[in-house]
Amino acid sequence: RVRAREKRAASFEEERARGAERNAKEARRLGAIARGVMPYCTAWRQTGGCDPLHGAPEPEYDLPCEEPVGAGSSGSCECAAPPSLADAVAAAGLYRYAREHPPTLGGDVLPMHNMTRTSQSTCAHGGRMMCGAECEKAWRGELRRVEAWTAEMEGAAAAAVGAERAHEGAAEAATAMRAALDGLLAWELEHLRGYAAADADAGVGGDDPLRAGGGAAAAPSSSSSRSGPGSSSLTAAGVGSDEDLTSGWSDHYAVLRLAADFMDVELKASYRRLSLRMHPDKPGGSMRAFQRVAESYQVLSDGARRRPYDFGAGLGAVDAQGRHGDDALGRGGAEVLPGEVRVQTVRRSVRAET
Repeated sequence: RVRAREKRAASFEEERARGAERNAKEARRLGAIARGVMPYCTAWRQTGGCDPLHGAPEPEYDLPCEEPVGAGSSGSCECAAPPSLADAVAAAGLYRYAREHPPTLGGDVLPMHNMTRTSQSTCAHGGRMMCGAECEKAWRGELRRVEAWTAEMEGAAAAAVGAERAHEGAAEAATAMRAALDGLLAWELEHLRGYAAADADAGVGGDDPLRAGGGAAAAPSSSSSRSGPGSSSLTAAGVGSDEDLTSGWSDHYAVLRLAADFMDVELKASYRRLSLRMHPDKPGGSMRAFQRVAESYQVLSDGARRRPYDFGAGLGAVDAQGRHGDDALGRGGAEVLPGEVRVQTVRRSVRAET
């Protein structure tokens, strides 16, 4: 029993260390993207299936604005401009006069630029594209288009004084487009001012990566008053708090706050208390915690299930919840139960019980 509980404590610590490394890696990735934000760009957002529009997001492959996008990557550049600016321009462009008189430069119609998400790319590109430059290019192109459109419609509105039918509706369209242009210029001025004033050294904070990344944090020591088998390892692992019920911890004794030599009355009292506290309808409760309490009670209240558990059943392979399967104690997953004599081939000696 001592070795089984110590192994559970060690396994839990190993899983916590792996979780901390995963969270720290994710924090470093997000910090790199945050530090790579540029005046007109947020990040490269990668998608799967070579489909920039409908492909599943692949955030683990997102890139800072200043990092070149590799060949064979699909996705798009997320720009800093808010969608509301593009919506205002689109709304002004719905006026009849605006639809009939698109902006031109040298006789050529100016193309529209997506200033919120640009450079939508499938896997068939040569790479080396940088979103910082692409978003700034899109912003400059769209700003130039709206400026030209506004100037043309304001000129038409001024000429409409002597020609009632020739420029009908130009004044209303010009007013709406001027408002959209003013919004673009105001955002750019405020955004660039805030960007220049931002702390260039802002990045990942110094908090514990487990807590910062939302992973399972270390829990306080067990509240059990008696020292059961393996209790020193359990205290070192930091189990016995409510966080055990939602982490990968698999020690049923710790979940129910019981010593190894508990009495039936203690088991039932602990189960009633914790099941009420962790009920999904209670503040701070959850379905996962409630089910963990029920699972631990079912094992410890059934002698036929409790004995194999005490001797290591359930250690070894990790399941979807981070709990461990058989063979952690070198028993090959086969337990010697009362009334049986079982021969096993293992790396160390195994005592058969009768």
